[in-house]
Amino acid sequence: MKTFIRLFSVLLSIMLFCTGCGVSKENSKSDTVENKEPTVDEKVEKIVNNMTLEEKVGQIFMVAPEAVDKDGGSTTVFTENIEKEIEKYNLGGYILFASNIENPTQTQELINGLKKSSKIQPFVGVDEEGGRVARIGKNSAMGVEKIEPMAQVGKSQNYERANEIGTTIGKYIKNLGFNLDFAPDTDVLTDSNNTEIGDRSFGNDPEVVGKMATEVVKGLQSENISTVLKHFPGHGGSIGNSHQGFSLSNRTEEELKKCEIVPFKTAIENGADCVMVAHMSLPNVTGDNITATLSKKVVTDMLKTELNFKGVVFSDSMSMGAITENYGTGDACVKAVEAGIDMVLMPENLDEAYNAVLEAVKNGKISQERLDDAVSRIIKAKIQRGIIK
Repeated sequence: MKTFIRLFSVLLSIMLFCTGCGVSKENSKSDTVENKEPTVDEKVEKIVNNMTLEEKVGQIFMVAPEAVDKDGGSTTVFTENIEKEIEKYNLGGYILFASNIENPTQTQELINGLKKSSKIQPFVGVDEEGGRVARIGKNSAMGVEKIEPMAQVGKSQNYERANEIGTTIGKYIKNLGFNLDFAPDTDVLTDSNNTEIGDRSFGNDPEVVGKMATEVVKGLQSENISTVLKHFPGHGGSIGNSHQGFSLSNRTEEELKKCEIVPFKTAIENGADCVMVAHMSLPNVTGDNITATLSKKVVTDMLKTELNFKGVVFSDSMSMGAITENYGTGDACVKAVEAGIDMVLMPENLDEAYNAVLEAVKNGKISQERLDDAVSRIIKAKIQRGIIK
């Protein structure tokens, strides 16, 4: 009898131990699931789902500080009035120009104010290509290295130098608080008389331009700076000046694919974050004189679908003559978002643009799906560059 009791006790202990192990394993599995780090897409979905309609609309606009500064003049100092306007719109980003940049300390303080007042961390960008387009590099008070024109770099075919330029610019703009650079210029200079692009381009060879642009992208991204390829589908052979008014390219879609689009394709395949679409008409592509920024054929079909671009698509400045002389602010911004633009840059009148897009979503002219796609692309890009933690 005693032997039986001892045997029963041993068996009972083994059963309890095994049961305990089973619970432990289940708990372990549960803990693993609970502690699993969400994917980038899961983070994006959670953030977007928690945003109001008004916050989503605000997120697709990027403006100069003057757009949220009712005091007038060039904005160099962050104020309470600016903070109130930021809270009103919840904008997705800000772009600074030479007039906003006086010295390192002032620039850092202005940028810090813009960031601290934003519910969702914004892009803070600058046009810093090197050469003649260098808002920081051309200001001696900033004390940074002056970068040669990209035409000179392209001619040398020194790809290491292109990477070094990206890294150098990335370092000094990051130290000031910027997290996005409207660079590199990815245009193929097919017309040497085109002064709007000129020496900003790496040259007339699409393969060289693509490799050079890719190296600049890699250099900038090594400093966690978001990059913006410009000006899709290629501004290097356009006639006129989009800053002043009408700009046109007579290239066919087939011609663009064989030349101008080649470097964009290369840089996109190598991980470029964003692409800016040009304000120029392409009658032999679209069949009319609509500017590329407002063309679904160019933005959605050619860039997003055919090149499989999953990043953020920027408009060029909506304050440029090619837009303001032909369209109303609100109408142009609605058309841009309908075409597939994700981030509307510098509308001439922010309040008018914001309310026009908001109303277009409410009445179904812009679908909720289109808005959510734009916002999701923006949030994802910000997470990937550490702007949103």
